[in-house]
Amino acid sequence: MTLTEKTTISNPYYLFSFTNVTTNEVQNFLVTDTSCATSRFNLFTITEGTTVSLDDTGQWDYTIYAQTSAVNTDPDLADELVEIGMVKVISTTANTDVTYTALDSEIDVQYDPE
Repeated sequence: MTLTEKTTISNPYYLFSFTNVTTNEVQNFLVTDTSCATSRFNLFTITEGTTVSLDDTGQWDYTIYAQTSAVNTDPDLADELVEIGMVKVISTTANTDVTYTALDSEIDVQYDPE
């Protein structure tokens, strides 16, 4: 991300706010900028289940705020809005709820275009 170029406060803390588009569930959390070159880009590590729990797969809108507080997680109390975007959360676990069973042990498939 390139948040520094939009941030006007010194030594900011970044507050992330994710909102699920379908359920309207909101997750607010602080993440430490780990970039070694913040004048070029900002780097964050967001770990599912540790930093945030985005239980619902699908589209989440995100808003990032810069603030002077190291503990505030209320966007209404943040100093400034610096970015808005979208994140798509996908499941990495296999879907084991669906079972397909062939009706016949031998299936003959033919294609005749005429």
